[in-house]
Amino acid sequence: LRASLHAATWDVRSRTWGNWFSAGERERTVTDDIDWFVNRADPGRGRVLDIGCGTGDYSFEVASRGFSVVGCDFSGGMLGRARARLAQAPGLACTFRRADFNNGLRAKDGSFDHAVCIWALQHAREPGAVLVEVARVLKSGGLLLLVTPATPWQKSYAGRRRRGGGPRRFARRALRRLGRETSGRRFTASELYTLLGEAGFEVVDQRATRRYTEILAQRQVTAGW
Repeated sequence: LRASLHAATWDVRSRTWGNWFSAGERERTVTDDIDWFVNRADPGRGRVLDIGCGTGDYSFEVASRGFSVVGCDFSGGMLGRARARLAQAPGLACTFRRADFNNGLRAKDGSFDHAVCIWALQHAREPGAVLVEVARVLKSGGLLLLVTPATPWQKSYAGRRRRGGGPRRFARRALRRLGRETSGRRFTASELYTLLGEAGFEVVDQRATRRYTEILAQRQVTAGW
């Protein structure tokens, strides 16, 4: 029941997800992040998993660079918006499927070349276990683009959202109660380095702003993969 209610609150949020950024700001942020990622990845080659894809901003940008992308999210509302947008962007090699990373990524070992995980890890019940699962589905040498908030998520979001009553207000209150132990989590760079190292990744680049910590990590080479 708890998981269902948590997903339902995100279904409500999907209706206005991303509205606290202007369209230009969102586009610049996504493009800049993927430019950084593609400079390290082999451009236009391989499959990319977008973990916690939301409404698909990063999935579409990665697919526009020639990659085949699978976006996954546990919110049916988020996926519904992503699929509706995909219908208006024919030709992109992009698909979306429902999956909760807390319960595994529903993919075979080594089935993806790269992965992106944007503003999602802070919601994991066990972040280290999620990163181990990401490493499992990546090929050796594959890149992970990881972006987490540098300030508590709930605080930064609350400062920019539009206030309202009715179902939306109820959903926000429910999410705060249900996800207080995860939604407000922030990681230091040192903590992320440790979690990534324990999961089998090596950090190859990092950059930080006032709001974000961004890391590029490489799946360590394993014999036979």
